Order: sequence, then structure tokens, then C-alpha cells
Amino acid sequence: MHAPLLPAVIDNDERAGYPSASEYGRLVKCRASHLMTKRAKALGQVAHERSDTADLGTKKHLANVEGPDILSPKERQDWETCQHKRAAFLTQWTADCALPVEVVREERLWLRKGLRPLLSGKPDEVVRQGSRVAVLDQKYGNHRVSDPRENAQLGLYALLVVLGDGSITEVTCLILSPFYDFEPVTYSRAELMQLHQSVLVVVASLADPGDPVPGDHCHFCPARLICAAAKDQAAQAMLAKVVELPLGEQAAELLDNIKRAQALFKEVEAYYKRVLEETPGAIPGWALEPGYTRREIADTAALHQHVAGLFSTEEFLSTCSVSVPQLEKLWAKKNAVPITRAREPFKKFLGALLTEKRSAPSLSRVNNRLE
Repeated sequence: MHAPLLPAVIDNDERAGYPSASEYGRLVKCRASHLMTKRAKALGQVAHERSDTADLGTKKHLANVEGPDILSPKERQDWETCQHKRAAFLTQWTADCALPVEVVREERLWLRKGLRPLLSGKPDEVVRQGSRVAVLDQKYGNHRVSDPRENAQLGLYALLVVLGDGSITEVTCLILSPFYDFEPVTYSRAELMQLHQSVLVVVASLADPGDPVPGDHCHFCPARLICAAAKDQAAQAMLAKVVELPLGEQAAELLDNIKRAQALFKEVEAYYKRVLEETPGAIPGWALEPGYTRREIADTAALHQHVAGLFSTEEFLSTCSVSVPQLEKLWAKKNAVPITRAREPFKKFLGALLTEKRSAPSLSRVNNRLE
């Protein structure tokens, strides 16, 4: 893979203001979101600008380059689960070929028309063996993303890889998650060249995209705070306008609107919180209240030694709460059992010591899962 001719970086954005593979699935459904995102950045009203979840995901990705020592023990467990899945996949993927393996991590790839950049993507890892390539993407969020076959981001990564090297014949894509298992998908070069044509059409339409189209794809849209369509949909969800609660398809539509409205309101609150963090007193009658103090002890082994002369082991353990998922991961590691297959043998190992209780059901969409 050859190094691309990079466009100028704008405002510390290595994407230089061009669309990225991570947002392509949304652009297919709402092409107006790209220009609106640029406008939101110019106004300083970007949704999802900062979150603890996103920062944690970035940290775990950074561990691929800097090593796992930057992670806490709990963070490291999720990272190691993905590494185990990666190793298992690569062992199988490379089994029938003796050619050397080349690994490239965190390299931005560009789609161009001539010399003009159109779109870019930054796969977590690209592994090459001969004329075959594997694209591995780590997802640390609790929500399940689309499977590799339906995942637009992975499809774009595969396309960018083959466009960068004419000798590549196929690309296998896999998502690595500590919470979910995914089956890989393999694209032939011919399939990806067909995708190339549709991508060019979508990118060309971004200059004159028409009106924004609301939907599930709004969930992570950076332009959400300034989107008229999102605000109109939130207004439609106001129960004051509902004379009688409907059933059937109308109920499904109302619940969809309510969920999106709730998410929009949270983003509005997050925006004004940032305003008050930067300029206290900027909003009359509103201020940031200090959060409560949360006490915790991370090193329970050191604590046990510290209180050994004061409490018996039984007394000490009575104050501790066991994390079943962490204990399961530790048991799997001790017994050389893949974490993805550990649940049932671990349950059998604990026997009556393990009790299972199902929480109350939550209201959730059973299709159109969010990216």
C-alpha cells in the first residue's frame, strides 16, 4: 500500500474536512449531514463533541500502538478480549499460506478522483498476506453495530485498500468487540469495484444534497444541534399534541420520535453544559452544580493486606462485591478457554454459587439498530 498524497489538514482534522468512512452509512441516508456538520463546526455547535465513552474507546485503540500499560486493569480486560479474538482469527486466516504477513495500523487511506481527494478512512489494522488483505476494526461500545456484511464503514475500508494496490484480489473484514461476536465477510476485487461506482455517486451528490432526512442515523450525527429536520421531529414527539395515544404503526412512529427527541434534548443540555464550563454565568439563572464525591478502592489486593490484622478474611469479603463478568474472564484465562465460549462452562464450574436474575424489560427497537 502506497502512502497517499495528503491534503492539507484543517483545524487539526486529519480528514481535512472531507467525508470519512465512519460517517458514510449516515451520508447514504442523509446526504445533507456532511455540509451541516461543517456548518455546526463553524458555529461551535457540534453534537457528540466530547464523551467519556468516546474518550475511553480512543484510549483502548491507542493501546494497539503504545501498548496496554496505558490502560487500567478493567480497561485492559476488554482490550485483551479483542486481542484474543484477533489472534484466533489470524491463526485461521493465515493457516493455508506460508507467505509473510505485513501489518499496518492506524494509517489513513484516501479515495481520489485524479489528484482530488474525495473521502478517507482509517482502519484500526490492515493485515496483508500475498494478494489477500484482512481489515480489522475494533468496537468497544456496548451497542451492537451492524454485522460486517452490512457495515458501510468496513465496506469503505475494503474499497480504499484495493484502490491503493492493484495486486490485491480480496479483502476480508472483521469487527472485534469484547461484548459481541461477528462473522467475517470477504469481498472480491470485482465486488469492491462495483461499490466504488456507487460511492462516487454518493460523494458527488454531497455538494447539492437537498434537505436533511431524519431517522436512526441521526443518533451520532455531529450536526444534530442545528438540524431543522431533527428539531421538527422532536416537536412532533411532544405529547401535548397527542389527543389519544395511538397503537400499531402510529405508536411505533411516536416512540421513534420520542427516542430521538430525548437524545436531541440530551445533546442540547450537553452543549450548554460546555458553555457554562467555559464561561460561568453565561446563561442567567443556570450554573453547574458540583458532582458528588465517589469513593472507590481500585487495588483490593493491597487493601486486603492493609486490613489483614484488623478484619478476618470472612469479614473483609463480606464488604466486597464480585464482578461476575471479570471473574468469568479470569477463569477463562486460567483455563485457556476462549472468552466467547466461557459462559456455559464457567456457569457449570460455579454451580449453585452463581445465581441469575433478569432485570426488568426495557423498551427497545427490535430492528433498524443504530450504527
